[in-house]
Amino acid sequence: MMSERLLLSRVLRQLLRNVTMRRRLCNSAPRELDSGVKERISRGPSLEHFIANSANSLAEAEPPRSTEKFQHPYVANNDVQAQGKRVHFETYGCQMNVNDTEVAWSLLRDAGFVRTNSASEADVVLIMTCAIREGAEGKIWSRINQLKHLKRLRHAAQHGPLQIGILGCMAERLKEKLIEKEKAVDIVAGPDSYRDLPRLLALANSGQAGDIFSESCICNVAVLSVSHQGVKEVTLLGQNVNSYRDISAESQAFIERSKDGPEILSRGFRTVYKLPVGGLRFADLLDRVSQVDREMRIRFTSPHPKDFPDEVLEVIRDRDNICKQIHLPAQSGNNAILESMRRGYTREAYLELVDRIRDVLPNVALSSDFICGFCGETEAAHEDTMSLVDQVKYSVAYVFPYSLRESSRRSPEDMAGRNDNNVKVVFPKILVPEQPSSSVKKQIQPGDYVVVQIQDCSSQVLKGMPLYATSLQEFMAEEREQVRLRHV
Repeated sequence: MMSERLLLSRVLRQLLRNVTMRRRLCNSAPRELDSGVKERISRGPSLEHFIANSANSLAEAEPPRSTEKFQHPYVANNDVQAQGKRVHFETYGCQMNVNDTEVAWSLLRDAGFVRTNSASEADVVLIMTCAIREGAEGKIWSRINQLKHLKRLRHAAQHGPLQIGILGCMAERLKEKLIEKEKAVDIVAGPDSYRDLPRLLALANSGQAGDIFSESCICNVAVLSVSHQGVKEVTLLGQNVNSYRDISAESQAFIERSKDGPEILSRGFRTVYKLPVGGLRFADLLDRVSQVDREMRIRFTSPHPKDFPDEVLEVIRDRDNICKQIHLPAQSGNNAILESMRRGYTREAYLELVDRIRDVLPNVALSSDFICGFCGETEAAHEDTMSLVDQVKYSVAYVFPYSLRESSRRSPEDMAGRNDNNVKVVFPKILVPEQPSSSVKKQIQPGDYVVVQIQDCSSQVLKGMPLYATSLQEFMAEEREQVRLRHV
């Protein structure tokens, strides 16, 4: 029986199955960006540039936005510099909030703040909030009350003031209650206000009231060339990331389709919003990002099932470095509950999409989100969800409000990475051959690709022994040859 083998990125793994599975392969090699384009990308704007100059591309008449627009003349520049003040972050919710926390921290770090892992040692505690689920919101209110108590103790002991700030979704929805009614926190800042956090904190410290919030969550996708830094995996991150559409003037030169073009939504799905017309869409984004570096893996999260037309699936199929892993949130398997959630699809349409994905990507790993106990959900409706899980056979399912997840400990002598299906793999840090038949050995380093033989597993972690180093393109070529031989 053929052994299972894994290709790891950071370090990566690709499973060689011991059963015959039909797989569609790319008929032609992916187009690579020429050296001139790569050079222009490397000289392009930085992440800090996008943070400082983000603007709505639809409002062409609006003058370019600058940070000066958000700076308040009644706060002196010297007061904005923290001069070693300690800030502590607590993050609730999805990966987007983790990313937003890092954005907020980078801005405060530039203003002289120092990060600490202890709220009791901090001068400022900032909570990145999520208000999608009631349970998460309840935890945040409980934590705010704990911090208010800590603030009173600090004041009584004359240990200096403690500032409490709320960032993220909850900041937008409950700003009045947080500041005006409950008087629970010092500042409230939505996503559009993070660049002004140093001045907001200076305002609150001076005793002046003020809160800045945005009326909507805006996900801006910026693609930066980081391959020259040795990065081997990039994740395109956004809420409904596959709804991406760029209609800026700069994108028009690259648009190769008519405005009618291929279908935009997955078949059988609908949306409450007006369908977009024209522009570069998610399939274009995936295609172009995959061409920057064929040895850099591409993932994306978190998508919506409605935005998986055939053109997106075909790009994933045809590009070796786009991971064959799709997060497909179902939320429920009952049509009445799906309608109450305004998901825009039925159980039958969702299952048809699953079949189409597996027809195009036979070895795909599917994951999903489910909400149990939604308003009006009966035992029969819950059983419909259970039967959907049984029928689809997901690789991973995230269930809320209960989300018990197993963690894995590893020793300093071990390394860890994720495979193409986003499964964690742990293996010993040893010397391995540079190639399958090479006598020259090398020490595995973060970012290397290595083939691993799996020897053990838990519910969420694979454990194995590294066999040899490789490259993504070499491994995929070997995979294709083995598939061909199995069908001879």
